[in-house]
Amino acid sequence: MNRKWLMTTLATGVVGILALGNGCYSYTPAPEGQTGTTFTERKLAESDKILSDIKVLTLKQAQEIAVMNNPTYISAYHAVNAARMSYYQALGAFSPTVSASFTMSRPESTYFNRHGNQANSNSFTTATGVQASWLIFDGFSRYFAAMAAKHQYEYQVDMEENSRRLLMQAVAYAYNDILLSIAQRNIALNNRQFQETNLDAAKSKLSVGAVSLSEPINFQIGINDAINSQMQAEYNYDLALYNLAVLMGYSEGVLPGNIQFEDIEIDLDAPISNIDVYLDAALNNRPDLAGYREQMEMAKYNLYNTYSAFSPTLTGTINYSFNTNKSHSYDYREHGTYYAFESENYYNRNDFSYGLQADWVLFNGGQRYNSMRNAQALYAASEFDLAQGWLNVVQEVRNAYANYVYSIKQARVYAMTLSLVDKQRELVQIEYDAGTVAITRLNEAQTDYVDAAMNHATALINIQNAKAELIAAVNIDSTGYNFLDRYKEFERHEEEMAEILTEEAMTEESNSEPAAE
Repeated sequence: MNRKWLMTTLATGVVGILALGNGCYSYTPAPEGQTGTTFTERKLAESDKILSDIKVLTLKQAQEIAVMNNPTYISAYHAVNAARMSYYQALGAFSPTVSASFTMSRPESTYFNRHGNQANSNSFTTATGVQASWLIFDGFSRYFAAMAAKHQYEYQVDMEENSRRLLMQAVAYAYNDILLSIAQRNIALNNRQFQETNLDAAKSKLSVGAVSLSEPINFQIGINDAINSQMQAEYNYDLALYNLAVLMGYSEGVLPGNIQFEDIEIDLDAPISNIDVYLDAALNNRPDLAGYREQMEMAKYNLYNTYSAFSPTLTGTINYSFNTNKSHSYDYREHGTYYAFESENYYNRNDFSYGLQADWVLFNGGQRYNSMRNAQALYAASEFDLAQGWLNVVQEVRNAYANYVYSIKQARVYAMTLSLVDKQRELVQIEYDAGTVAITRLNEAQTDYVDAAMNHATALINIQNAKAELIAAVNIDSTGYNFLDRYKEFERHEEEMAEILTEEAMTEESNSEPAAE
């Protein structure tokens, strides 16, 4: 046996095994800055530069960036790949198993023969073999296991989609919180400007003795309240920025300071669709509900697999081996003088065999029966989990729809109230400047205006949040095609069809009148 050839073969085998173990699953690793132990000395990620050319960040852009960078969503993607590999593993059970073996040995022994003389023997043996086995029949256990793994993979796909659905909703909430804090800050600045204007006027009146010192103090207190509201709004703005930055996967933990956000534009007179359309769409589109269905399928095939345990199994085997042996003996014998007796033996042998093996478990203490009953109970549980999931989806859609309708109605009232208190404040200001009403009335009018402005801004954001909630509850297409707009197109189509049918009916009626006469 060539020792150099042997070492080369072993080294090649080791390298092959290492190659199979490395580099098979390629992916972009998590940013180093988000896995280290320091913040100030972290390495910045390329994803942190994605906003360098964006001046106004829209909600859609924020959601798209979140899908690319959010670690939780990316983890869900890799969970899908892991489930797919498990499915492929299950498919591998249908193929035969082929293995190769090689052994080499060189035993040596020294002993004393019956004459009391020393004798030596050694040998060099090798055994090279190839074995193959194929499970021909196992009561369809492999098929059921593969189908269960397939539905586990499809379940993970649904969970990835559900993770995206929830991520879109969370980004929308965080984005809307930013818009609300901006609106609150603008209201506080408006209030501060109002108080400062009246403070300057009150100081002028105080200098000529037209008012008492209490009036300038009153407006200074109003300025301080406005400053406090402004600081609170800026604090809320920072928190909302941090939340959105994390959802978008930014290791800085905050978005760039020069980023602006789109203004709120809401049509309060837009028609509201019927809830039945949303319910049908949600029950058809929701990935978490689809996940319950996949879990039910998994439970079904796991149950079928327990039936396979009652079946016999049949396995085919093929074995081939090539064996070598070379032995050498050296025996010292003494008959007055020493002389040696030496012998050698060498042979090569080929062995080949094939066969079938059948196994059938007849009794194992009721393990198979109890396993079957266990799987039946799990299948029943999955069925009711699906039913509960169905009810949860219906409830979420109804809650989101009710919230959306209520928010629109409330915003309409607050918009009207804001218009009225704005006009009222203007009239009270004129009366206060003319000296016909007290300062307390002006304070009341300004307080009413600030409260109405806050309520109106909050109501508009509530509409945006309710819309995001309804979109998530229905699970609008991930391509961004808006289901609300799609339903509006459906409504317009129905209206056009109704007009056409009406015109046709009127035409038929007018055509039938002469015949009736």
